[in-house]
Amino acid sequence: MKLAGKTALVAESGSAAAVATVLRRAGARVETTDDIEAALAEAAARFGGLDIVFAPAHAHTVHAALPHLRDNGAVILYGRASAHPPTGLLEPRWLRVNYVTADASTPPDEVAEAVLFLASDDAFTVQGEELVLNGLALAS
Repeated sequence: MKLAGKTALVAESGSAAAVATVLRRAGARVETTDDIEAALAEAAARFGGLDIVFAPAHAHTVHAALPHLRDNGAVILYGRASAHPPTGLLEPRWLRVNYVTADASTPPDEVAEAVLFLASDDAFTVQGEELVLNGLALAS
């Protein structure tokens, strides 16, 4: 399983249920929340740290997550990327922050599969990228 032994915190969003399901199927322990910042410390204490955080794209989310992330962790932000991640803080611990942007026609399952890729070791060298999911918009 791609995420066996990993722990993820998933913020409620339109795709949260699909993301949580896909991450669980890949072997991760998953907590969901509607208040990401309040849940970070609680989930980290409960699980001894976090490997994956999926949340709306806000720069403060990255800063709030940093103390709770294990080395080699991943933050996947959902929505339009408005700022570059603080790479100077991330590099010594091999943390990565990436963005998933999807239009309204993108099925939640496709968002979830993109998050799974970015959360996995398959994306170990992917850092500071925006993955745009807009295939149906291009097809029409």
